[in-house]
Amino acid sequence: SAEDFLEKLARKYGKLLKGNEPDLECTAKMVLNDWCRGKLPYFVEPPANDDERYLKKPLASKVDLEYKAKQLAANAPSAPRV
Repeated sequence: SAEDFLEKLARKYGKLLKGNEPDLECTAKMVLNDWCRGKLPYFVEPPANDDERYLKKPLASKVDLEYKAKQLAANAPSAPRV
């Protein structure tokens, strides 16, 4: 959860209150400040377990790419002769 994230970040950066409690408010402000200043440029959710098999699969094989390159070369108009 968000509170767990902030707690771990507070402990990492030493943002602690009395009794070794994490200062969540200060840490939240720190995260927002970093976001606004561009230190956290984007966020992408990790893929779900079901999607991993699609990410590892190649989009096109080498043979397919070579075949398409030959087709393009054969169908390309030739340059006008001067």
